[in-house]
Amino acid sequence: MCNHDANVPTKDCQTPNRDLRRFLVYCAIVIVAGVVAGILLATLPKSGSSVTLLDPSESERQSASEAVTVGSNVGQRAPDFTLRSLSNAPVRLSDHDGQVVILDFWASWCVPCKATFPTLHALWRSFASRGVVLIGVSLDRSRSDAYGYLVQTGFTDMIALWDSYAAAAAVAQQYGVGGIPHTVVIDRVGIVRYSGHPARLKAADLERILE
Repeated sequence: MCNHDANVPTKDCQTPNRDLRRFLVYCAIVIVAGVVAGILLATLPKSGSSVTLLDPSESERQSASEAVTVGSNVGQRAPDFTLRSLSNAPVRLSDHDGQVVILDFWASWCVPCKATFPTLHALWRSFASRGVVLIGVSLDRSRSDAYGYLVQTGFTDMIALWDSYAAAAAVAQQYGVGGIPHTVVIDRVGIVRYSGHPARLKAADLERILE
């Protein structure tokens, strides 16, 4: 029998009270768990809803290329450099990020260069409208020798660089140039895709690089 005096609970009356408290705590836990589960379910995409999947973007490909080792071999990241143009303006290779660059090492005294350059120039012109640029690094001993040859041949529409023989030779060394003519093709994110004699560079090679 339970004592009617609440201030003096008997042992038999304490047991039901404890069971009631435990039951109430259990109910509270179940309710809270249900509310949390409902919130989580509400935040999940519903069946048939549109979920955006990120495809690799140009910026992501750029970030990936920056992790590649810098060097002159195919598959490596092209070394950046700065040389002056024939108009004495500084030009950096990285000024042309986002374009395909045909980088040609040549000199007006080089007979093989004179034989292959017209074909290389014509190849470049056929792709120029698609974001391909031609940068010629002259290994001439003087600016006037390089400029005179380009004016005489009509190749002044390219980006012609001459800083000094020492500066140009240092860039050639960066690119592993042992003899000229030597041509390097760099893709839009700065990766070397071709390195060798210009006569072996074909339109199909540029098409693949532009894909």
